[in-house]
Amino acid sequence: MRKIIFVTLVSGLLLMASCAKTPPANPGGSWVFKQTTYNTTTCAATGNILLASSASGSLTVNFYSFPTASGYLTVASGGYPNTFSQVGIAATVGNTANALHYTSTGGNGQQQVYVTLTNGKVNVSGTGIEMQNGASPYDSSALTLNITQLQ
Repeated sequence: MRKIIFVTLVSGLLLMASCAKTPPANPGGSWVFKQTTYNTTTCAATGNILLASSASGSLTVNFYSFPTASGYLTVASGGYPNTFSQVGIAATVGNTANALHYTSTGGNGQQQVYVTLTNGKVNVSGTGIEMQNGASPYDSSALTLNITQLQ
């Protein structure tokens, strides 16, 4: 009887250990804009840009120079940075025919994102980043982001 219990216990432990771990539901992160959550399907770095895409939008983080260390960067106005210590953010939301384009306002130099470098991959996170529609200055909203480079 002891042998049966022991064999059953060991078999169960081996079975549990051999099961593959379930990957995170959204390894590339997400962003929230205008009360809509956009789950990242791809997040890739090209040049000085980190581009996160979802089924219904994209988020671009523009670096003056791609980060080589973790730290805070100030959000630039207009979506494009002017110095090493700045980052610009642009968002496109909606389907292709009706897409709306937003860029960071910079918040008078008071808004920041935190950049983390882990194993050569970049993560960018921040809250309350003011974004404005270039076609309509009265169309603005805060952005919250936490995206991670996948490739």
